[in-house]
Amino acid sequence: MDFSMPSGSSSLFNIPQLPEDGSNWVTYKNRMLIALRACSLGEYVEGTATKTAHYVANFVGVVVKVDRSTASQDEIKENRKEVNEYEQKDSLIQQHIFSTITDCVMLQLESLDSGSAMWKELQKLHEGKSALVKVVWEIDSRCSHIPSFSECLQSPSESSLTTPNCT
Repeated sequence: MDFSMPSGSSSLFNIPQLPEDGSNWVTYKNRMLIALRACSLGEYVEGTATKTAHYVANFVGVVVKVDRSTASQDEIKENRKEVNEYEQKDSLIQQHIFSTITDCVMLQLESLDSGSAMWKELQKLHEGKSALVKVVWEIDSRCSHIPSFSECLQSPSESSLTTPNCT
């Protein structure tokens, strides 16, 4: 199965570059997640995919499973296939993140060991800091009073709401 995304010329997966200031975070995040899910990578970026453990050789050279029982040749082959599939999908996420961020941001992420960890770090860096949120903060700071949700629920006789004084 091919998990790669179409080339950059495809409008279907038009993921914008994420600038260092994260000014387009909301758009970037939504498009990236939709594209990754379309390629069956959603559970990998979310960190819910189960990583298959490598079978290893014990001290006498016999390949053993996680429970320390001896693995058959078919089990070893299947294990390698599962491990490779997980690593391939995770690497695709890392590559798509790296191809849409600046070198400076990449330096902050490159030591992380999975696409999911990189995505979580990007969220920490940019969540709530996009231009859309900045506009809301700017409007809020210019208004002397914006009613709270509980104030809006009060009846008109109980409410002391005033018209917001926006300059």
